[in-house]
Amino acid sequence: MALTFEITFVEDDILDKLDEDDGRISSIMFSEDRPSVSLGRAWHIIHALLTGSADKVAGPLSFMISGGRELSRERNGGWVCAYSSSDVAKIRSKLPSADALEKRYATDGLPDRVLYADRVETQGAEYFLEVYRELIERIGEAADEDQGMLAGLI
Repeated sequence: MALTFEITFVEDDILDKLDEDDGRISSIMFSEDRPSVSLGRAWHIIHALLTGSADKVAGPLSFMISGGRELSRERNGGWVCAYSSSDVAKIRSKLPSADALEKRYATDGLPDRVLYADRVETQGAEYFLEVYRELIERIGEAADEDQGMLAGLI
């Protein structure tokens, strides 16, 4: 089963109390009472367009591959990290508009070794742009409310 990238927005005081492999992580991540966004399998396409690389790079826009405080690592390759409200604000400040991301895709295409790139070929740019628009909206709301986030491949 393929891993998907999931984000749940959480207050910093809750994040501060979570330890590695804390049993509460999954209950928080899957709580219907918390704002969240699923990037599904479009996560790696979005990461590559934001950073210009399929790999880990420095900076807040690489949050789908690196950064945050690691809380769990699963045998299937999945992981979850905590990002503080200040991390979320930094990410928000660097996120380009959906139009800019679409233009980058139209101009540069996708870097080599991007997972699920075939979905863009068959479904077009709207495959990742719809998800990206929701990501921008949710991160903006979380930053406005001084929330951090739990994010990871699960």
